[in-house]
Amino acid sequence: MKKIIIIGIVIVVVLAGIAAFFFSRSNGGATMIGGPSGSEQNFNNLQGNIDPSSIPPGDTLALGTKSGTLVVKNFYKNAVGLVEGSELVLVQNPSYEIDYSTIDSSFIMSIKPGAPAGTQNQAIADLMSRLGISHNDACKLPVTIYQGGQAFPLPACPQ
Repeated sequence: MKKIIIIGIVIVVVLAGIAAFFFSRSNGGATMIGGPSGSEQNFNNLQGNIDPSSIPPGDTLALGTKSGTLVVKNFYKNAVGLVEGSELVLVQNPSYEIDYSTIDSSFIMSIKPGAPAGTQNQAIADLMSRLGISHNDACKLPVTIYQGGQAFPLPACPQ
C-alpha cells in the first residue's frame, strides 16, 4: 500500500513540474513584469542611466493588465534614463515625455506647456509604436496623460 501512495505522489510531482514548465513558456518566451499579481523590476535607486544588467532579456515583455496579459516590445532596451529610480523614461523631447512607473506598472505621458496642437496624439502614437500595439491594446494599459495641470485617461477608450 505504501508503494502505491509513493508512486502516486511521484506521479503528481512530475506532472506538476511538467505543467509548471509549459505554463512558464506559454507567453512565447516574453519576460513577465508588473500587473495585478506580477513582480516589479528593481533598479536599486539608479539615477540617470540604466544599468544594462537591469534590462529584462528578450525582445518582448508580457505586461499584466486587468484584462489579462499583453505582450509588447521590450521598451526597456530603448529607454533614455530613470527618474528617482522608479520611473523609466521612454521618450523625452521638447513637447512631451513618456515614462513607465516600475512601482505600479503604469505609463505616464506629460504634455509640456506650449506644446503644439496635436502633441497628445503624437505622444499616443509614439507610445503605441514603441510598444508595438494597437489603440485597442493601449486601452488595456494604465495610461495617464498630464496636460495643463490636469490628468486624463487615454482618449477613445471604453471606461
